[in-house]
Amino acid sequence: MKTTFSLKAVCRVLALAAVSCVFAQESAENTAESAAEPAAEGEKPAAPVAAPARKEFRFLPLMRLSEVHGGIAQVLLPGESAWQDAVVGRHYPFGAEVRLVGDAAQSPTARFEIGPKAAILLVAPGSAFATREIAIGEKSRTVLLKKGTVGLDLPRSLKDGLITVAAADFACSNLAGESRFECGETAEGREVVVRVVTGSLSLQGRHYGIARMGAANQVRILTSPDALFTSLLGESGDYNVLLDCGVKSVLDPDTGSNKDVPQTIDYPLSPKCAVKIWRKVSEKAAGGSGRMAVAIQTFDAQGRDKNFRAFFEARSNVNTGELIVPPRDTAKEEAEKSKSAAEDVEEVAAPSTESSSAPAAEGGSSTESSSTEGTAAPAAEGTAAPAADSGDGL
Repeated sequence: MKTTFSLKAVCRVLALAAVSCVFAQESAENTAESAAEPAAEGEKPAAPVAAPARKEFRFLPLMRLSEVHGGIAQVLLPGESAWQDAVVGRHYPFGAEVRLVGDAAQSPTARFEIGPKAAILLVAPGSAFATREIAIGEKSRTVLLKKGTVGLDLPRSLKDGLITVAAADFACSNLAGESRFECGETAEGREVVVRVVTGSLSLQGRHYGIARMGAANQVRILTSPDALFTSLLGESGDYNVLLDCGVKSVLDPDTGSNKDVPQTIDYPLSPKCAVKIWRKVSEKAAGGSGRMAVAIQTFDAQGRDKNFRAFFEARSNVNTGELIVPPRDTAKEEAEKSKSAAEDVEEVAAPSTESSSAPAAEGGSSTESSSTEGTAAPAAEGTAAPAADSGDGL
């Protein structure tokens, strides 16, 4: 009972401090506005006041339940084991866990404000999230996904690195705008659907990462209970997933020695395209190092293999490289052969046309020229034609 009273007292003090800061800021802004008003007639004009700098975005030191509909929002405070009903308008510390209780038919929702135009939403019964405790003056915030559907509404201009949404097997960073996360358990493991409504976010998991998901992009991520299998399925929009494919030893021309260079696949994850990652730790296979063996396979929207690679982490001498050989396009090859044959025929036919037309241009028709040449040839060799011999004998 003593701990509960002390914690509530701290929360109230922090809430009063936050309100005092807001009042002080408004007072300073009002002072600046009054100083900028034009001087009355006959008075000496005041010195020009510089325009106030753009305010830096800051999260609130406490979460505030701003609204709840169709259900009950409950809070588990840090260090406590009993849930309590949250009250609209009341502030709660970061480090607390929040859940939404209600009937699905009532479509319950709850909204916790965490900053100017920034909030965490629970949009289905049974949904829950937790928050990481913060140090005094800490600017960043971390939301931990538990289950159900959790949403974030953030300013579109929010700077990178200010908020992180973490699941059991990956984390989203650089969030801005609206995003939704649907968490659940299936027979195959933990499944999370990440959807960007507006704005953008980045996503990083083990052996894969998405540099940027934009508006209307959606991915479904499934991870086995032992975290040794992961699948990613593109469901909406076009974006790329960068896959870690181990390292390769490459000769450094500057030093003359070999160095390990990371190998990756930048795979376009369009709707119905998929990535599958298998992992296994083997003490013997990697010389007792205990490094993880990884196999990565990608599929297009028709389910055809596009990439397959296997490797040991941080071992350049155990890396298969790409194992999928692109199929030969026989139709394209035949078309190129036919085109090449047609060009060869044209090149051969061009000289014969020139030789047959040359005599006609110089001495009349080609028929006369060929007949004259044919009768003159035997005479030149000294052999008489049969008709000439019979005439002489007579």
